[in-house]
Amino acid sequence: LGEEISAAKKSGILIGAAGALALSGLSVLFVALALALPLSPALGNLIVGVVLVGAAALLAWLGIKALPKKPLPHTQ
Repeated sequence: LGEEISAAKKSGILIGAAGALALSGLSVLFVALALALPLSPALGNLIVGVVLVGAAALLAWLGIKALPKKPLPHTQ
């Protein structure tokens, strides 16, 4: 049991580190996209930021809408 807990801890740390690096890399790619637009850098960043926040809001709305309306019944 101790070995399984140790392996799960190591796995969780590695997956968390991978997620943090992926998020950092994605941020860099979005900044590169904003700077590559044929606009001023500030306007490019603003457009990319608004699109990303809009996409996040849409996904959050869809996720909230997909939640079950009634809680699960009691089993005992």
